[in-house]
Amino acid sequence: MNVGKTLFTQVMEYVPWKTFGRIVERHQGDAGVHTLGCADLFRVMVFAQLTWRESLRDIEACLAANRNKLFHMGMKAPPARSTLSDAAAHLKPGGVLIVEIGHNRAALEKAFPKTPFTWLETSAGDGHVFLLRREELP
Repeated sequence: MNVGKTLFTQVMEYVPWKTFGRIVERHQGDAGVHTLGCADLFRVMVFAQLTWRESLRDIEACLAANRNKLFHMGMKAPPARSTLSDAAAHLKPGGVLIVEIGHNRAALEKAFPKTPFTWLETSAGDGHVFLLRREELP
């Protein structure tokens, strides 16, 4: 049984949170945010980098699997996988959504079988990044 601090918690102790908070406030980074503020998003992105997560789905699944440790990581809840469902409300007509999904193309196409994904060629291959126009969103 671990009675010490997690590695993630130890790394986060080096972040100057007061300065971070002042920067977010100065630039109104949390204006209009309902669930995942700048500090939580920063924690999620650091976690993703430290654990070599490859996509939003991968990040969400890993954090959900470790739900009982989120409090100790400074997070209230794991981020939801709502990018596709909420994107249409945030894009202007003619707008595009570009998403990197790592090696999860098959799972994405299974979850959204009627969605016409345009797969972009990248250095990692042509099945890792897709583009959708606002009008094509589910």
